[in-house]
Amino acid sequence: MGVFASSRTPYTVELLIDNEIGTFALERQWHDSQTVEQREDGSVYVKFTTTQMPEVLRWVLGQGHTVKALNPPERGFFSEVRILWRKNLVRCQEAGQAEAV
Repeated sequence: MGVFASSRTPYTVELLIDNEIGTFALERQWHDSQTVEQREDGSVYVKFTTTQMPEVLRWVLGQGHTVKALNPPERGFFSEVRILWRKNLVRCQEAGQAEAV
């Protein structure tokens, strides 16, 4: 079990998506409540409410450096992102696919 023990609690998610995949973000429907704003630099700000935080976490991690999670700080979202990135880095280092940081 992860840090998100309940899928009943709504969370407000805010993401800043790099211009590299900005078009994708503009076309994606995460939730009926979403707000999507393209910025002058081509990046895309997305805000929505969801109860499916594990899915959001997986998606954010899958996008690598192109997505910055701005919210929610509650319930350890940022900590969970850091923990999973570190685990992945260690796996890559063990396999000789990444330099030590």
